[in-house]
Amino acid sequence: MTNLIVFGLILIVFLTLCGYFMSRMPGRSFSGPLPDLTASERLLKDRLHTHVETLAGTIG
Repeated sequence: MTNLIVFGLILIVFLTLCGYFMSRMPGRSFSGPLPDLTASERLLKDRLHTHVETLAGTIG
């Protein structure tokens, strides 16, 4: 019976560690003000906005 309890605890710890390592993100979060968009990024933003409006508004 104690072997089953030990195995269960090891399994719980193993699955918890697997979940932690599979879901964590590498690096640090960005903080501070965002830099201004370049001309090509502004063009891309406008085109994406048009596509999203078409998909969400017109097509539905």
